[in-house]
Amino acid sequence: MTTPTLVISTPQPNTTVAATGFTVSGSATGSGQPEPTVIESITVKVDGHAPVNAVLTRGRSHNQAIVFYSARVIIVGGSDPHRVTVTASNDVGGTMTQFIWVFTAAASVFGPPAFEFDVASMIDPNVPKYKDRIAEEINLLVGQLQQQLLPLSDLFQLVGKVLAGPNWAVEELLVDHTIHAGFVIRFGFWLVDSDFELTAANPPDFCLPLLSPAAGLACRRQAST
Repeated sequence: MTTPTLVISTPQPNTTVAATGFTVSGSATGSGQPEPTVIESITVKVDGHAPVNAVLTRGRSHNQAIVFYSARVIIVGGSDPHRVTVTASNDVGGTMTQFIWVFTAAASVFGPPAFEFDVASMIDPNVPKYKDRIAEEINLLVGQLQQQLLPLSDLFQLVGKVLAGPNWAVEELLVDHTIHAGFVIRFGFWLVDSDFELTAANPPDFCLPLLSPAAGLACRRQAST
């Protein structure tokens, strides 16, 4: 089945938006000849709330049907970050979904990770049928990493610093900002002052503290801007 191509142009990932209302916009394309498809609908939803039908403006680009979409949405409760999900559907039943994370508060000021690494995945770790198994494997890896870094953490404590992490986040890999190429699970460690508020360690499996999820993603936003 032919699926649409979908791009989210605004807002940019990990940017600050107004909870009282912001515009999500972008474009989607159907396939061209010899079997052209047409975009029938595009919806936008925030977190787990009901989707909103976007306003569509139709055109053509390189013999393909292109649709520009725009939808006004609000954020109803919950803490940062918030997931904005856009889904495009064509006239043969094909769909494509993209998502970004946004914030309603300014990013934290203590900076990007001290060091980080990526693990590539062809499977979306947020898909329900895989989510629990992948989360279990990630938690096992986090525990192993923390155990290995415990001696280093002890050294940092001698100079009044705390090693926190790894916090992790899932990002979609895109080629030329449009072509889906899999997913990456990004792990980051931070060095913070000893009085910084952290999520406490949970020994024996997890022997290092973590940043709050919102703080970790906020710092990644700073690193990407």
